[in-house]
Amino acid sequence: MSQKILLVDDDENILQAYRRNLHRRFQLETASLGPQAIQILEDGGPCAVLVADMRMPGMSGLELLEVARQRWPAMIRIMLTGNADQRTAMDAVNHGQVFRFLTKPCPPEELALAIDAGLQQYRLQEAERILLEKTLTGSLQVLTDLLSLLDPEAFGLAQIIRDRARRVALHLGYPKIWCLEIAALLAPIGKLTLPKGLEARTQLSPQERLLLERVPETGAQLLSSIPRLEDVVEII
Repeated sequence: MSQKILLVDDDENILQAYRRNLHRRFQLETASLGPQAIQILEDGGPCAVLVADMRMPGMSGLELLEVARQRWPAMIRIMLTGNADQRTAMDAVNHGQVFRFLTKPCPPEELALAIDAGLQQYRLQEAERILLEKTLTGSLQVLTDLLSLLDPEAFGLAQIIRDRARRVALHLGYPKIWCLEIAALLAPIGKLTLPKGLEARTQLSPQERLLLERVPETGAQLLSSIPRLEDVVEII
């Protein structure tokens, strides 16, 4: 989990002051321009907290924060500005989705408090993300194990479909390959709700035929309560 703080300001004197006052408390990196900050993030990976000045030559702080939000959404974003007008604040919140909005000149102690709050928020987000990933992985494992035990024929066919779907998706450049693979594996999950032997029968009542037709819908409903499977549910 990253603990790095990236400070971005085109005024070298301000950066030096922050480095002098904060380097013992935080793992600091600095940049004087937006493109330089992006290069640091690309080379060294995302930071926990990004602090950016609003007015910089070339790429503004708002533009930098918006790029950061799109490419590294987990980073906590803080804006510094000498223009504390309402429009600037609204743009920062709406486009950069900033965590804190601080006016310059900002005393190092005030900035340190904002960074501490940002780090705490980052740790909470990361803990929630890890918990969700473990929950999702465990849920998928239980479901695939259940399907393989109760209907091994359907699960074997689903594995073949998954492999073929993956090859087609790679060829077409489809972006959600993981979702497609999971959907292929779990598509038959709705069959587990059918009465035993129903699929093998040649004569079906209207209600039984409806049960068969609704297998995909039933499977999607079973999966809809699992976090982060929205795309999988839609595919099924």
